[in-house]
Amino acid sequence: MTIRRAEIEDEDLLYKLVNNEDSLRWKLKTTTKIDKSEHKKWFNENLSNKFCRIWIIQNNKENIGQVRIKLIKNIADIDIYLLKKFRGKGYASKSLIRAIEQFSQDFDLNYFRAFVHKENISSINLFKKNGFVLQRKKMEQVNFISLKRIKI
Repeated sequence: MTIRRAEIEDEDLLYKLVNNEDSLRWKLKTTTKIDKSEHKKWFNENLSNKFCRIWIIQNNKENIGQVRIKLIKNIADIDIYLLKKFRGKGYASKSLIRAIEQFSQDFDLNYFRAFVHKENISSINLFKKNGFVLQRKKMEQVNFISLKRIKI
């Protein structure tokens, strides 16, 4: 399992991943399929943003998911998605930690955050397993919780 930085050629792959039903089910901001032109704009903005990194998760050179970390006001927001058939095999944990390590080489920061749907127990457990703790602050979106990780 490896992660590699996303390239312009990955636009269609990420479009397919974000529009998978099991991805949309857990999204904070989007619950319906994303329009191709809207995704293209988002993708180009994030790919060129010097404070954002998108990685493609690969297993034997097969694209199986993505990790995105975006720095906003000294907080690194993390998003991860893995195709269903590759879950439960440790790929998510390995790719999450590798992405955090690579992002930390570029930016000197101590605070990583993930917003997770409160019913997405697998994702909550993934983040907790990798050093994230539940934040006690109330969120505007009542169906979501916030987890944070302080870099040691």
